[in-house]
Amino acid sequence: MLAKDSHYILVLLVAVFFAGFSSVINANTLNSDDLNNSFAVGEPLAVHDPLAVGTSLAVRNARVIVSDETDPIPSPLTATDTRIRLATGQGYYPFVSASLPQGGWSQALITQTFHQMGYEVDIHILPWSRGKMWTDEHRFLGTFPYVRSPKREQEYYFSVPINYIPVRFYVSRTSNITDIQELSGKRLCLPYGYSDEFASGGIVDRLNLKINRVVDGAGCIGHVQRGWSDAGLTNSYVSLNEVTNTRLIDDKLLVLPTEVEQVSVHFIISKSYPNGREWMDNFNQAFQQLSKDGTKAKIDHIFSQIIDSP
Repeated sequence: MLAKDSHYILVLLVAVFFAGFSSVINANTLNSDDLNNSFAVGEPLAVHDPLAVGTSLAVRNARVIVSDETDPIPSPLTATDTRIRLATGQGYYPFVSASLPQGGWSQALITQTFHQMGYEVDIHILPWSRGKMWTDEHRFLGTFPYVRSPKREQEYYFSVPINYIPVRFYVSRTSNITDIQELSGKRLCLPYGYSDEFASGGIVDRLNLKINRVVDGAGCIGHVQRGWSDAGLTNSYVSLNEVTNTRLIDDKLLVLPTEVEQVSVHFIISKSYPNGREWMDNFNQAFQQLSKDGTKAKIDHIFSQIIDSP
């Protein structure tokens, strides 16, 4: 929902997966943006939110702040700040999504983890590239959800896995491809900024796929529809018709049934952040406590039910 070198594997996927990964996929695709854009306070959770009503899982002190063009760039965090400031992207279903309770599956888990640590949080929703840059500048403690890569691991501390992305290939129906083995030696479309380091020894290497690069996930869908690429990658949780692009027609595409892999997504903190390693250790300890006491299982169950419902 999957976050530039960073989301959509941030990132492996079409739009939602490459949020950046565009509506994504991606995270984690990091597109360049007007850095003067900032924030405005978003709407509170709806009363029908299953995580906010009649349950001990509620975290009512979490504030969601969405992109706006009027407010100033946030100042760097300081040790005296009473609220923790986090960044995420503008859509990476179901991990970050305004249509889901608590802003999405990853957002709910991360908010609950900081609540377990004794902190209130402000979650800023903005373009992936800006969120990553301002995390690097210590304006945010960290950002999420991001996929591991060797390059990122040089720059960031990674949390334990928060969620897992089920990844599949999609192809044009006119290609008559129905099995991933038929993609051997063919062309795979990936957005610029989407890390292909997962390919080493993986499905891309095994199928000897050739990489075509485009601007974003929607561009990949267009590429595959027109036959300029033979396949793209998508988050199995979402339908290709969720990509915001009126030129795209979902019935021209086919998602192959075989799941390519499960890719973990994480909360990340810049290694240059003061006491960043200690912050991440404390986060991981709190997250593991949620797993032990059953809180994480309850949250996972709620989101699984919502995602699986017709």
